[in-house]
Amino acid sequence: MWPYLGSVRLAEARERGDVVEATWLSLYENHTGDVGRARLHAFVALAFHEPRLRRLRPFTSHWRLVFSRSPTFPWSRDCPSVDPLERGRYRVRAADGSELGVADATGSLALVLAALDTVAAGQLNV
Repeated sequence: MWPYLGSVRLAEARERGDVVEATWLSLYENHTGDVGRARLHAFVALAFHEPRLRRLRPFTSHWRLVFSRSPTFPWSRDCPSVDPLERGRYRVRAADGSELGVADATGSLALVLAALDTVAAGQLNV
């Protein structure tokens, strides 16, 4: 009836104060029709079902999808990011901004997960 409010799941996550879940649902549903989120949709549709990513806080900045281990600001700044390109392709960047590759949604998800594995390995070696 009021699609601009989002789903019941989104409302429940917001009421619980579950910032990470609410942010994922908002990105996935894109109930406001945001153009930037629409460009990320194919990637987000896959990432939404990936447990390793669902533990992270997603946020967008300058059309880019970024992940953080911290659910609130300040962000962790050690996770990869995804830039939407033309024709359903995405550029994946490491936390330092270096390019990890360009691929479709499935390939980009694999690049993000590999980058997260590198981050996790680095944390174990500290």
